[in-house]
Amino acid sequence: MKIECKYFEAREHVRLHQEFDQYLASGELDDDVYKFNSSQDKSVLQFAEKHVVKSRFGKLDHKLMKLSLEDRGPIVDTQRQIDTYSENLRDILANKELNVSIQKKMNKLEEEGFFDVDNDSIDWGKPCFVSLIDRFKELVFKGHGCPRHVVVQGIMEYLAISQRSGVITGQFSLEKVVEEECRRWKGNIADLWMDTRYYEESYHDLLRNPLKKII
Repeated sequence: MKIECKYFEAREHVRLHQEFDQYLASGELDDDVYKFNSSQDKSVLQFAEKHVVKSRFGKLDHKLMKLSLEDRGPIVDTQRQIDTYSENLRDILANKELNVSIQKKMNKLEEEGFFDVDNDSIDWGKPCFVSLIDRFKELVFKGHGCPRHVVVQGIMEYLAISQRSGVITGQFSLEKVVEEECRRWKGNIADLWMDTRYYEESYHDLLRNPLKKII
């Protein structure tokens, strides 16, 4: 009987855990997830006391809840970076002076072969690339701490936008090139996270190997 209790207890916690992750994947608590992962102690108690969490997931083991919040954290961070990236690229289209400065950096990158992505002989880590990428980051993403790969993505998207002429065309290009990609990514993020979630934890381990873990 004790063995059966352990199994059914684990099964119930895993079921609740999946429901909790599905709720997190909806994005409704992303601000709270961000605050949790930004805190010093990462205490799950305050999060667990939120009305919607307490009412729906009051029986969920807090250690499982904490695992989910930590696992969801990088996705929320990336999503916020993409939002910043989209907003900043939108802003620079309306700033003629900034566009001129950025275009000079883009021209220099092109002269150095930065956009020749199929050329295997190019040294992508050479100092002039690093310097120009850092300068682009300072102009476009100042104060946001975006990682280098997001800045490089911004450079490539800006190139696609700048190849179209006119402010109206540029705004249309931004909508097509950047915002649609952001919407598509956000539309897939719930499935992405739910499909890749995996926990090395006692309840989950027990269900994966019930005979080995219980007997």
